[in-house]
Amino acid sequence: GLGILPTPTNPSPPGPGGPQGMFADGYTKVVVDDRGTGGSGGCFDTWGPASTKDDAWMIEWAAAQRWSDGKVVTYGQSAGSFTQIDALSTHPKDLVAAALGYASVGSSEVWTNGVFNTVGALWGPAWELNRLYPPSLYSPTSYVATSVTRQIANALCNVTQTYGSLSRPTSEYWLARDAVVTGAETARSPELWVGSFSDFNAREPQYLAMFNSLDAPHAGLFGQWDHASGDY
Repeated sequence: GLGILPTPTNPSPPGPGGPQGMFADGYTKVVVDDRGTGGSGGCFDTWGPASTKDDAWMIEWAAAQRWSDGKVVTYGQSAGSFTQIDALSTHPKDLVAAALGYASVGSSEVWTNGVFNTVGALWGPAWELNRLYPPSLYSPTSYVATSVTRQIANALCNVTQTYGSLSRPTSEYWLARDAVVTGAETARSPELWVGSFSDFNAREPQYLAMFNSLDAPHAGLFGQWDHASGDY
């Protein structure tokens, strides 16, 4: 799992295109690697039950820190938005707003009207390739050790998660992720949703269906651009 997260200290100024002045205005930025990715241990479960619990815990943890006023806003694109959908499905009380870009979850990612689509065949394997992204030469020693160790310790689990996406929409794998969709749609946190009509990853029918089913106040920005194209 995520384990104990360090308390952020001396945050760096935001880079180009980032929310300029956020630190001077009293905001703290927290970045966490999903389980089984980056510097986090555990098995990456493509936003399944384990990740859902982690993502809800991250928000509770941040809200409880001494440098926090108890209000958390989440922001991210692609995988960073899949993680937000996971968290939203648990209806975290400390999440006051979410900004999502280029993401959708659920069996409709790979099944269209009961037919397995071509893009769907790449869903699980593509995420596995992303998870295997190696540390850089500048990564801390502990980060590199965690990255290498989990590849061996979670080999079987990783294969199961990768090819679970090839199962029928009625499988345990997809029922768990469809439950995430249902939970996120009934969340009460206001949401900004950015999407693309030509996205090769988050499929338009799926993310628009989710957006149109949101119970909470929501706004959308959709256009003809590529996956995770630019800032928002």
